[in-house]
Amino acid sequence: MEYLVLFIFLVFSVSGLFLNIFGLPGNILILVDSILLGWYYNFQVINLKLIVLLILLAVVSEVLEFFLGIIGAKKYKSSNKSVIGSIIGGIIGAIVGAPFFFWNRIRNWGLYRLFYRWVLG
Repeated sequence: MEYLVLFIFLVFSVSGLFLNIFGLPGNILILVDSILLGWYYNFQVINLKLIVLLILLAVVSEVLEFFLGIIGAKKYKSSNKSVIGSIIGGIIGAIVGAPFFFWNRIRNWGLYRLFYRWVLG
């Protein structure tokens, strides 16, 4: 059982590294994976100090990625309006797109009618 748990931990950690290459939130996957492994071993192998460090690193890396994206956009002469538009579009896309992750649950609850009424007016 120990080898299976460690194998699953390794698979998800390496998957998190590959997600980072494609611009997806692999840091969060590695963080959640580490928290689950720490929980499995009663926080003796991965203690709370390490988890706090991983949380701090994940937050810093996401903030750094955000600002580096803005700097990269400015390097290629994008306007301030386009940068602000991309930030607003990203936030709106996250809010409006979030229900699609839970579509089966929404459909089973009958909330899809409310969602369509809200989106389509």
